[in-house]
Parts: sequence; C-alpha cells; structure tokens
Amino acid sequence: DNPYFHLRSFETIMNIKGIDKKVFPSLFSLSLETVYQQWFFSLDKEKTSTWESITNAFIDRYKCNIQIETDYRQLEMLRQKENEGFTSFFNKWRETSAKMIKVPTEKESVRMFIKNLQEKYSKH
Repeated sequence: DNPYFHLRSFETIMNIKGIDKKVFPSLFSLSLETVYQQWFFSLDKEKTSTWESITNAFIDRYKCNIQIETDYRQLEMLRQKENEGFTSFFNKWRETSAKMIKVPTEKESVRMFIKNLQEKYSKH
C-alpha cells in the first residue's frame, strides 16, 4: 500500500476524532497490519518518538509500494491481445484507466479503446 495514502488516512481519522497530534506516535502502530507492526516495533525509540520521525521512517521504508501514476501513453499502448476476450480486455482497460489522475475526455477514451481492440471487435 502507498505509505502516503496510509498516513493521510490515519491523520484524517485522528483529526476527525479530535485527537491531539502529540498522541499520534502512540496510536500509529494500531493502524498497521501485523507485518508492518513488526517493522514498526523493530525501530529505535528515536524513530518513533515524534510524528515527523515516524512519517519519515514509514515513507522511507515503504516508498517502494508507491505505484507510479498511469499516464496517457500507457493507456494508449494497452492493446487487446489476440487470445484475449472483449470482457477481459475491457476490465483491464478500466483498471488501468482508474489509476490515472488526469483522465482523457470520454470521447477520447472511447476512441482510444476502440482503436486498441482487435480488428474483429473494432469494425462493429
């Protein structure tokens, strides 16, 4: 999971509940799954003493989980394979486009989708 999303979600929940930021370091481990808790409890006390030090350590450790945004070019290059059914390709297309932050217009998306279909589907 993206560490930035987890941290933002944690901070939002704590703020909604009116919890003081000074308490965040004590509560953060409760927001983690077991494997991440094991990492957290293995840290030196200095890395868990302040919220800033926790966020820095968390991002540093789990930055590899940050998925790079899908861009227009990746969607444009997504082609239906010869042995791939229409529904399977459509689902793959939707999943890929859902990862985009800056999405093409609906008209452009439809044009690109049809262009990337196998010929037997795109000619209908």
